[in-house]
Amino acid sequence: NESSKLNKALKLLNRDLDQQVKELKHALQESENRLRLALEGSKEGLWVVDFVDDKMHFTSISAEMLGYSLDELGDTSEKWQQYTHPDDWPLVKKALNDHFEGKTDFYEAEYRAKTKSNEWKWILGHGRVTKRDKKGKPLEVIGTHVDITNLKHTQLLLIKSEERFRSLVENTPLGLLILDSSRKIEYFNPKFTEIFGYSKEDLPNVEAWFNKAYPNDEYRKNVIEIWEKIWQSPPTIRTFESKIR
Repeated sequence: NESSKLNKALKLLNRDLDQQVKELKHALQESENRLRLALEGSKEGLWVVDFVDDKMHFTSISAEMLGYSLDELGDTSEKWQQYTHPDDWPLVKKALNDHFEGKTDFYEAEYRAKTKSNEWKWILGHGRVTKRDKKGKPLEVIGTHVDITNLKHTQLLLIKSEERFRSLVENTPLGLLILDSSRKIEYFNPKFTEIFGYSKEDLPNVEAWFNKAYPNDEYRKNVIEIWEKIWQSPPTIRTFESKIR
């Protein structure tokens, strides 16, 4: 009887364990599916580096990002390193090593990678060590690849536009002063200094300019009233004349 009860208890325990294993496998599969769908929706490629087996595994998105198949990309980091622009690889390598050595919380790098059609794409790489041995040596790293080529091109166009604007305002024959939303003087061009003789330290805000440029209290009050109307009106070009000391 005792033996029979023990057998029944063991069978129930085994059945419960089997059920728990099935539930855990199902939950893991659901989690993997959600991760895959999230990555596919965001166009992020997933990569895993296994230092124990010296392998690097990619999802198809990483391969497709550069126009390759998974077979062409292989199962090591060799090909991806080969496709990375030689000017960018030292920066990528340093960012990786800094993270592997525990100097940074995660790996992050922007770099160019060559596509199968011999074009260059900008890639944003993120990663984190997920397993280390007792000595702190990385055993596994998981990360993502994102194609940021369009964003990078937009940034480069913006930089060029800013450079053209800066060149324009710095070489214009007019004195130019720019205020931020809190009315602090954000910038004035060299011609402004040449005309009035004030340095940036002399004019921390527009009030300092009013006090120096319009020493007469009554006249300064009238000028400030005009400025206030301009400041509070919808953005447009307004002009007025005033006498400045």
